[in-house]
Amino acid sequence: LNNSIAETREVLHQRQMDQKNLAGQAALAEQQHRIAVERCQDEQQQLQQRRQHWLAARIELQTLLQSLIGVDLAPDVGSQQADDLSAQQRIIAQLQERVQEWERVAREVADLTVRIESTEQLVREKQLVRERRQQQLAEENAAVDQLKQSLIELQRERYQQLEERDPDIEESRMMEALEQSRAEFLQQQKSVAELTVTLTRCATVHQTVVEQLAAIQQRESSASALLQQELAASLFQDEAELRAAIRTPDQIEELQQQDNLLREHLAVATRSLENLHQQQAALRQEQPTTKSQAEVKAEQDSLEQTIEQHVRQLAELDLQLRQDQQQRAQLARQQDDLARRREQLQPLLTLNHLIGCATGTRYRRFAQGITFDQLLAGANVELKKLSDRYLLKRRQGEDLELAVLDHYHGSIERSVRNLSGGEGFLVSLALALGLSKLASRNVRIDSLFLDEGFGTLDSDTLDVALHALSGLQQEGKLVGLISHVTELNNQIPTQLKVQRIASGRSRLSGPGVCEMA
Repeated sequence: LNNSIAETREVLHQRQMDQKNLAGQAALAEQQHRIAVERCQDEQQQLQQRRQHWLAARIELQTLLQSLIGVDLAPDVGSQQADDLSAQQRIIAQLQERVQEWERVAREVADLTVRIESTEQLVREKQLVRERRQQQLAEENAAVDQLKQSLIELQRERYQQLEERDPDIEESRMMEALEQSRAEFLQQQKSVAELTVTLTRCATVHQTVVEQLAAIQQRESSASALLQQELAASLFQDEAELRAAIRTPDQIEELQQQDNLLREHLAVATRSLENLHQQQAALRQEQPTTKSQAEVKAEQDSLEQTIEQHVRQLAELDLQLRQDQQQRAQLARQQDDLARRREQLQPLLTLNHLIGCATGTRYRRFAQGITFDQLLAGANVELKKLSDRYLLKRRQGEDLELAVLDHYHGSIERSVRNLSGGEGFLVSLALALGLSKLASRNVRIDSLFLDEGFGTLDSDTLDVALHALSGLQQEGKLVGLISHVTELNNQIPTQLKVQRIASGRSRLSGPGVCEMA
């Protein structure tokens, strides 16, 4: 509110200055207008006088012309005047002078007319300027009145808000709140900057993943196109037929056994056919057969059909064998390609397992887990200084749950909820010291204050805690303890004591404490 009043006063002061400037400009314009009007009036008077002179000269010229004309038209009336050439020459000279005077006066009248017109134009312009300045002055007056009313309203509002309170004290309180807000804002800016860096890294990883995924999709498209080309060049109609034709190793072995068996049958049939041909030839040479030609022809046709059937089976098996070899080769290539793609996809799967979540919860837990591990590492270093009995670790199956290993009881895992008061104090102190060291990477922490918590410690644990705190003090850190434990108070050399006095107040005493009047 004070800032609003100050700003309103500043605007009001500026408007008042502008009002003064406009008033001065309006007065100057009024003076210039008055001077222009007076000059216009003077020039009009001069013009009137010149017009009178011009009219008088014109009348005199007309009179002389009439006299001259009268002399020309009546030569008999004044013969002596007609004979007097000198008189006529004087009249002509006077007429020429009058003509020159009349022309001069006419020029002056024309000049004055032009000057009067320009002066009247200037007067009109000055009049417009004066009217605009007066309008601006009226607007500024209205704005000043409005600002004055706003100032009165703000003052009334400030009085209603402050009432009997001191404005200086309120201003100091507001300034403190403002400084605190600025500090919080700077801290938020720092957090935003850290989050921005993290987001940038995530965006970089995401972009890399997207590029790798696009490359995999492109290779998959290329492999699909190559598969379609191979299908077009093969005996299969589509991919489904190819998948249906793919055989397992057991099926391939069975087909090979059938092929071998058919080859053996074919070889046996071929040998039998050759033997039959040889026997037929031998029989033909030795003696004719007792069978009729029709019976021999039937046997021959039967054998040829058997041979032809075996040949067809052999061709089918050979075709199946070649197709199987092609399919096995293609399957091997596809398995190699699949293995290569799985190998390329493995980092993406790992990355997806770590940060693959639409809300970012999994990645936040992953990042918090890293920070939590760093905190536990620093806390274990400090806890080892306090006691070698305990070790802090993550709880099994929980992301950010804390557990304690008790080395004095077989390194069993205990929940922090089951710790005693002294054990909980040691763990809390170790975590606080670890957190301070973790935070000191970016911000230097030179002060540590502990409020109570010492009443639950036995004498040995209290000595261990004080020894650890003394080590921190030797490192240049300020350690402050707030406690009512007498044994602890006796071991602290520098103390600030708080004593209760009457009326619910307290008195502070100790080094550096002075009483203010």
